[in-house]
Amino acid sequence: MALSPTSLDFKTTWPPLVIGVGVFMAALCFAAIPAEAQTPQTEPTPPAPATPDVPTDLKPDTTEAPSVPADAASREQARRHFRQGVALYEEGNYTGALAEFQAAYDLTPAAAILYNIGLTHKALYRYPEAIGTLERYLAEGSGDPKLTADRRSKIQQLVAEMNSLLAPTTFVLFPPDARMVIDGRELLLPADNTALLAAGTHAATVTAEGHLPERREFSVVAGSPLTLEFRLEPVPRTGILQVRSSQPNTQIAVDGDPQGMAPLKLELFAGGHQLEARALGYETQRHEIVLAVGQERVLDLEMRLPPAEPRPFYGKWWFWTSVGAAVAAGTVAAFVFRPGIEPAYVGGLDPGGTQVDR
Repeated sequence: MALSPTSLDFKTTWPPLVIGVGVFMAALCFAAIPAEAQTPQTEPTPPAPATPDVPTDLKPDTTEAPSVPADAASREQARRHFRQGVALYEEGNYTGALAEFQAAYDLTPAAAILYNIGLTHKALYRYPEAIGTLERYLAEGSGDPKLTADRRSKIQQLVAEMNSLLAPTTFVLFPPDARMVIDGRELLLPADNTALLAAGTHAATVTAEGHLPERREFSVVAGSPLTLEFRLEPVPRTGILQVRSSQPNTQIAVDGDPQGMAPLKLELFAGGHQLEARALGYETQRHEIVLAVGQERVLDLEMRLPPAEPRPFYGKWWFWTSVGAAVAAGTVAAFVFRPGIEPAYVGGLDPGGTQVDR
């Protein structure tokens, strides 16, 4: 059986029609809402919790320090240094900030600037300097309107807190006049060579004229005394000379000073030296020795007999043979030619007038 158009249209068209009407009505409602309400809203961020009112919350003053008697140019320059110090502090450049605050104080030594200098020392973990500077501020800053009872109390708490983080460190130095640098800054030690250092790791460099420097890292524990010993080695200025000889009992002298018998091991200053070696019955030897710093050198001596000396002419055999012959000839001549003595005839008796048989 065929469906009627009316029934067919109703069944097939009402769902889309209802949906379209709904969308149209929603669009009208949305258009009526104010624009501000159409923007999605994020959940509001809760406010940050209030910072506890503890000494570590102290911040440097950002307003200019009160002027002290000074000329206008100095005051203006001090203000410029002060403002630069504040900017550098807020950027975390505490070393630069300290230099600027110090420059401002040098130009106009207002006690209020000591407050900023002290807090900057603290930011650099230079607790002894921070304590000293803040205590000066408390003593000299009575005229600073910002030094309220609350600020004074906080500063006193901060000083006590920093004192608890220090430890006495005693340095034993050889030589005693050695120069001490801690964390890149020279440390001027008092008479007892004990300084207060903050807890943590530190680097010490010790130097002295004529000695090799020494660098060492060490740790400081809060409240625990520490003793450190630095023994600097002298700068090498010598060399080693070993002397050996081919003959026992060879006496050695260096630069005219007797040193003993070879073999010897001598430590001599670098440079040139005159060495002399003597052995009984042997020629004296002299040597120029040059030693470099740290050099080890061996000198082997070959002792030599002196050359045979030529015998004088009267020590030759032919001389004494000739002398003997000459003496003998002279004796004979003296006997023959002696005056008043007739020479003897060969053959014996004078025949006289005797005749022999014929």
